[in-house]
Amino acid sequence: MAKIKVIHLEMDGQHYYFGSLKALHETMGEERMGMKFNSFHSNVRVTPDKSYTNRRHGYTIRMGYLTQTKTNRNAFHLHPLPEEEENLFQESTMDVQETP
Repeated sequence: MAKIKVIHLEMDGQHYYFGSLKALHETMGEERMGMKFNSFHSNVRVTPDKSYTNRRHGYTIRMGYLTQTKTNRNAFHLHPLPEEEENLFQESTMDVQETP
């Protein structure tokens, strides 16, 4: 089974999930996090056993793992549309006209 790291942010009663601290900081922004990314990355140390709480800005960051099982899926489910369906799709989108 594969384990994927997940960063959990609890802020203002809302829950957000990210794949990294950088993604969290870029999404939420410097102002909401209360520090620039370099300081944020240096100060925020989270593990599955240890969370980080910033009382001044009112948030808690936790880390956990998402466990996935192996699947037998392959790329066949991503097949392109058959040519007839593709032509129908193109024809139907050409009929749409914008009104000024």
